[in-house]
Amino acid sequence: MAGPKMFEQFVMPYEMRLIEAIHRAGGKMIYHNCGDARFLLPLYGKMGIDLYESLTAAPFGDTVLEDALLQIPLPTVLSGGIDQIQFLKTATPSEVSARVRDVLSLVKQRGGFILAASDYFSEGTPPENLQAFANAAREFGKY
Repeated sequence: MAGPKMFEQFVMPYEMRLIEAIHRAGGKMIYHNCGDARFLLPLYGKMGIDLYESLTAAPFGDTVLEDALLQIPLPTVLSGGIDQIQFLKTATPSEVSARVRDVLSLVKQRGGFILAASDYFSEGTPPENLQAFANAAREFGKY
C-alpha cells in the first residue's frame, strides 16, 4: 500500500478522475479498502467518494470508526463497524447486540452510515449472532 504522500501524488489524481467520470455518468462511487487505511482517511475525505467501506479495526486493520467519523465528512456514507472474523464468530448474541447498539450510538449525530460487518459475514458465524445483529440493528438503528 502507498503511504499518504505517494497516494496523494500518484494514486489520488487517477482515482479522482475515475470518480468524476462515474459521477458525470450518473453513478455513485463505492470505495473499498479493508485493512490498514487509517492514514489515508483524510485523503478519502477529499476524493468525492459516495460510500467508503470497510471500517476494519484491529487486529485485521487499523481503521477506527471514531477516526473515520471525524475525517470523512458528509455526504460520504460510511459502511462497516463490526469485526466479522474474531468478534462476530466468537461473541455471544448479547455481546453482538451491545456492540451494534454502541456503534449505532456513535453514528447517530452524523448519520450517513450503513451498519455492516467489516467486510462480509464469514462462514462459521453462529446464526444466533447474525440474528442478534439484525435484531439490534432494527432496535437501535432508527435515528
